[in-house]
Amino acid sequence: MRRQCPLLHLSSVGTGGLEYCSPRNDAEDGLAKRLCFDPKMRLACQTQVLGEGKVTVRRLVVDAEDMSLEQQLSGQRSAIGEEQMLAVLSADLRGFTAFAEVLPAYDVIYVLNRYFSRMGQIIERYGGIINNYMGDGFMALFGWNCPDRPVERAVRAALDMQTAMEAFNAYLETLYQRQLKIGIGIHYGSVVVGAVGASPKSQKITAIGDTVNLGQPD
Repeated sequence: MRRQCPLLHLSSVGTGGLEYCSPRNDAEDGLAKRLCFDPKMRLACQTQVLGEGKVTVRRLVVDAEDMSLEQQLSGQRSAIGEEQMLAVLSADLRGFTAFAEVLPAYDVIYVLNRYFSRMGQIIERYGGIINNYMGDGFMALFGWNCPDRPVERAVRAALDMQTAMEAFNAYLETLYQRQLKIGIGIHYGSVVVGAVGASPKSQKITAIGDTVNLGQPD
């Protein structure tokens, strides 16, 4: 089966950007002539950005659903999926399921929120963002909104998280006579990152790729 190639419309607003794109190759030029493409309508799989120019793109709107989604996401940087080099930090609590089974529901959520609050402050301190919570675990991205030294910042955050876990265990020991361990994995590589969700209010930044899977703690 031949892979379909998405269309991109290169905006002429502001600095434009068409002049920074590679010219159409023979295959794209032939298709453009057959389908009467506007000069600003390009095939994403055939177009390359040349030099340091700024290119603004949006997907081609082909139906009413596309139009609705385009209006919802207009102006959002994260609305267009990007491939970026990021450091992905994943962390989870070891033994929390057994710990939670002996606690009332209120305490389970209270302990999790206290834990997430402490760890979230550390992630933010080092310029990361938590983009996903999964039970007693979470995933954080370093480099999406602050590209400077993402791996170093992720490692420093992990070290501080270990220290914070010692203090958190003192709290757990006092209240529940239990302690927990934290598992942390970090991997740096290429990921596809962007906002997903059924509506703008529910959208969250997500990252997809082998880098995310390789960063899971053992």
